[in-house]
Amino acid sequence: MREIKKATEAIRTNYGIYEFFEASPSQEANSPIPAGSIELRFYFTEDGVDTLLTGAALGEKEEPVADYIFGVRFLPGRSLYFDQVSVEELVKNVRTGEATELAKELVNADDLYTKSVLFMRTYEKRYEAKTSKKELLIDTIDIDHYIRRRILERKGMLTIKELTEETGYSECYLRKIFSSMHGMPPKTYGQYIRLHHAMGLLRDGHMSLNDIADSCGYYDQSHMNKDFKKFMNCTPETFMRKSS
Repeated sequence: MREIKKATEAIRTNYGIYEFFEASPSQEANSPIPAGSIELRFYFTEDGVDTLLTGAALGEKEEPVADYIFGVRFLPGRSLYFDQVSVEELVKNVRTGEATELAKELVNADDLYTKSVLFMRTYEKRYEAKTSKKELLIDTIDIDHYIRRRILERKGMLTIKELTEETGYSECYLRKIFSSMHGMPPKTYGQYIRLHHAMGLLRDGHMSLNDIADSCGYYDQSHMNKDFKKFMNCTPETFMRKSS
């Protein structure tokens, strides 16, 4: 059974962490990551621990073989502050040695609560060091939050021109702010969110492909097919068959 410990309000606000969890690999295979979210997972075996960063379920996952998993899920759009890991790589699965020392401590932890405390003890130090180096300004963070909120509200169907008109900032400045925080421009982030919306409609199975393409703001079904092949390496029809 997948055991979950929700993060406190303070941890959610200050560090962007949504929850901690433990599960078997088979359970996680059927647990999709929400659009815009990322997870740091620790895969435990008799031989040690493997760590994996994974983004929203775009494309096939290469899951390590493990007895059980401890994971940390971050809120949509919130960055993971571990050195030497670029945020733009999180749309794929990226192995990282950054959590090696922490992983060793987690092996000896008896329960989910203890694991979450150990993680936060290490993460708080990394987070504070990383953010102090970046010297992020309050208005920069506010702009980033606004862009993410509007893209999520519009299910990815929001242009950079519309954001410019809403905020009064130039397209170049908005791209620079968002990319510095997330490793990708607003347009790419919006494509991920829109694709996830389309994936949800395909799973429901109540609409035709043409209607889904229109509902998600694609020019036509061919445009939607192009995004699926780009990000999922399959057609919408293939995705729908696999999801049924």
